[in-house]
Amino acid sequence: MKKALYILILFSLSFGIKAQQIGMYNHYFYKPLFYNPAFAGNSQVTEAMMINRSQWSDFNGAPQLNILMLDGIIKEKKAGLGLTLLSDKRGINKRNGGNVSYSYRANFNEDMYLLLGLSAGLVNQTIDYSRAVSENYNDPTLFVTQQQKTSFDGNAGFAFVWKGLEVAASAPQLLGNKINYVDNTSGVKAYYTQLRHYVSSVKYKITIIEDKGISVAPQALVRIVPGAPFQYDGNINFDWKDKFWIGGSYKSNYAASVNAGVCIHKQLNIGYSYEFIMGNLASYSGISHELMVSYKFGKGKKSDEPDTAYLAQQAKNELYEHRIDSMHTELSENQQKINENQQKIKDLTARLEQMKIQQQQLKDQQTAIQNNVANNAVNTNQQNNNNQNATNNNSGQNISNNTNPPVNNTITNNTGTQNNANQNAAVVNENVNKVMDGNVWVVTAPATGFKNAANATPKAGYYVVVGTFVYQDFAEAEVKRFKSKGFASTGWMFSGSHQYNYVYIKKVNSKEEAMKTVKEAKSAGVNDAWVQILE
Repeated sequence: MKKALYILILFSLSFGIKAQQIGMYNHYFYKPLFYNPAFAGNSQVTEAMMINRSQWSDFNGAPQLNILMLDGIIKEKKAGLGLTLLSDKRGINKRNGGNVSYSYRANFNEDMYLLLGLSAGLVNQTIDYSRAVSENYNDPTLFVTQQQKTSFDGNAGFAFVWKGLEVAASAPQLLGNKINYVDNTSGVKAYYTQLRHYVSSVKYKITIIEDKGISVAPQALVRIVPGAPFQYDGNINFDWKDKFWIGGSYKSNYAASVNAGVCIHKQLNIGYSYEFIMGNLASYSGISHELMVSYKFGKGKKSDEPDTAYLAQQAKNELYEHRIDSMHTELSENQQKINENQQKIKDLTARLEQMKIQQQQLKDQQTAIQNNVANNAVNTNQQNNNNQNATNNNSGQNISNNTNPPVNNTITNNTGTQNNANQNAAVVNENVNKVMDGNVWVVTAPATGFKNAANATPKAGYYVVVGTFVYQDFAEAEVKRFKSKGFASTGWMFSGSHQYNYVYIKKVNSKEEAMKTVKEAKSAGVNDAWVQILE
């Protein structure tokens, strides 16, 4: 219930609700174009970047954000163009769209310039009410069919850059469109408002060791949505010559994350971010992480970068050392998982051996029960013969109401063997309404005394029972075993009067079919099959 409640709170689109709507991702420190069109072409090269973000993996309908960005510079480095494609899924809500960005660069001097940007595009907003989790599916606010609308979207922003300082602000969903939905089958009307967001950030790059190209860049970002709680991020990243970076970030009242990335062959960059969810949601959320891949077309070496074979080999060696450390860590984690799995296998093997021993004991006990039944039958015949002889000896007497008492159908505890009775035979013997047809027990009982796996009264009919178990997990394991042998209709039901779990391989509608199924079971090696009739 608590998990379902979190899903409803996080993913349901209550009409008119005001909250964070645009996708949230961690690699904005690397490329903030998704939030701010002013950064189109700011890297001075043509670059393609893809982001895949998975959030709250343990929830059904968990957020999935995929972004593809392509941007470059035009007009003698005075303007930039960018293309952004988006797929954002959250529960019953799905957004697909794209926009084209344009930026203009105004230089004040060599170290200071201003970026201005605009973007325009289309967004397809879909609400799939078939995925909604609701206690009342007749609620009139739930649409009968999937609803989707396409609308225009716009974004505007600016960025001021001076040496290592970068100050930026933007307004995603600038138009603030109101999307109306109407269910033609029920007449229900609803709307979804694309609220205007305000995003601002400040970043400052500080060189720590200049000759080694090591720098640190703290960054703060603020998101403001009218009517929603104030949100802020704190982020810090350490960089080595744009070839390797590592850092961390904190999102207010939500999570902390670690980021790492590496540049391969100067043009291909791969980054990864893992989030540690905070608060009560942490125990239910599962994994939240993000993968980033970017490729820079035609990127050349920096003019101030030493081009020596020594530095290149040194960087290569350091990268290999980092990879070896990562491989050692991964190998250690895999070895730990292998040890855990081996222990699980040992536990399961021991449990299986115990079940085999119990199964053999049950077979031995049933053999003893069947022998006792045969002995009782012999004793009963002898008693009838004695009574008949007594009747013959007193044939001259007038005998009234002097018939023999009925033979008890249950087996009394005459021997020590009976105390170890097989569970199958014990269940049969405890039923008064039973008969032996050939060498097969046929037992009759009311269906109301049983419950099936769905905790409901099973249907009346003839059930071919192949085993009874005190523990439900043993019965479920036996069902799986019989299904693996080809008995596809195998199931189990619980007897409230006997407190046993009955495993049956088939339910049929006549005694003839039941007897035929018993023969088939015995041909397949099942020796303890009997027929349970539920009325």
